[in-house]
Amino acid sequence: MTEVGGAAPARSRVRRLNPWRGLGGLPRDVWTICLASFVNRAGTMVLPFLALYATQERGLGARQAGYVVTAFGLGSLIASPFAGRLADAVGALPVLRVSLFASGALVFVLASVHGFAALIVVTFLWAMATDAFRPASFAAISHLVTPEKRKPAFTLYRLAANAGMSIGPAAGGLLAAHAFRTLFWVDGATSLLAGLVLAIAPLHIQAGKHDGATAQAHAASPLRDPRLLYFLVALLPILLVFFQHNATLPLHLVRTLSFPASAVGFLLTLNTVMILLVEVPLSTATAKWRPSRVLPLGAAFAALGYGAMAFANDALAVAATVVLWTFGEMILFPGSSTYVAETSAPARRGAAMGMYTMSFGLAATIAPWLGTQAMDRYGATAFWLGAGAVGCLSVLLLSRVRGGPKTS
Repeated sequence: MTEVGGAAPARSRVRRLNPWRGLGGLPRDVWTICLASFVNRAGTMVLPFLALYATQERGLGARQAGYVVTAFGLGSLIASPFAGRLADAVGALPVLRVSLFASGALVFVLASVHGFAALIVVTFLWAMATDAFRPASFAAISHLVTPEKRKPAFTLYRLAANAGMSIGPAAGGLLAAHAFRTLFWVDGATSLLAGLVLAIAPLHIQAGKHDGATAQAHAASPLRDPRLLYFLVALLPILLVFFQHNATLPLHLVRTLSFPASAVGFLLTLNTVMILLVEVPLSTATAKWRPSRVLPLGAAFAALGYGAMAFANDALAVAATVVLWTFGEMILFPGSSTYVAETSAPARRGAAMGMYTMSFGLAATIAPWLGTQAMDRYGATAFWLGAGAVGCLSVLLLSRVRGGPKTS
């Protein structure tokens, strides 16, 4: 039947103008996992203020507070591969639920413990519970969608996580000004609420469902997969550069360029807003690109953005560098998680995702220390030029990756 008044072409134009049209057709279960991630991240309040809490509320020195934050980093590193393997063994959904409920409970415990040793132990356990969510969620999403839908699914997951993170730390800052203990109650409650979302939702996650093969118990360990190991090694240099925004970039802006502290928050907000508005259409535009094209392109934008900091002396120039490395992030990270999903065996996808997320934790742990030491020793200009050069190493290595589904 012919549409009256050109209704069909009009709807087609609307769909083309919709920047989030690439998310259409994703299964309800993927949206449910992303909703749980959003709720959980929207309550992320304790971690950004953990060092401040340790010093102001628990009376610890700066060095001891540093050890507490380090304990969280170590817990995260250990949790990623462990949770990934557990997701392969018992299924991703139980790991997701236990992660959220345990994380919420441990935040409540963390608010009441006293003493340096107790704070270290509970923080370590809390980190393990919290970061068990990421590899299990990556594995779950990769099992829920067809290969051609994986990149949009991972993009939606990043969108939900970043939207949540745009709320949590900002709200936490307001609450911390009144009562630190409130941060723990809200953080823990949102973790429990996210766990409840996954507990009551009728999710059906079947390993290998869309891979043309059932999961095989005898599939080789990712530790024996040279393609995955090469990819992780190739990715590490640009991750070390990317995570300079956690410590070295704020220090450079305030100490070297004499920016007010508020400018740091504005620039990081620029990063988040770009992700929320641009990443979905960008992911749709690059959905069919080969890994050997999309991965080095993302790394190149990130390397260029951080390297250009050597020449950025005013707010507009610094904002331009943030735009560059944000484009790199939006191209590289959905592409890299898709690559791991497509090249890992269905029966070992959780373990592969565990190794993948562990590489992020490793970089996030090493990069701030490495960056601040290098900047103090060589100066800001040399440091940022060096960061750009290190990122270019990933560009070169990632241009040699080879993709393709792996079913056994």
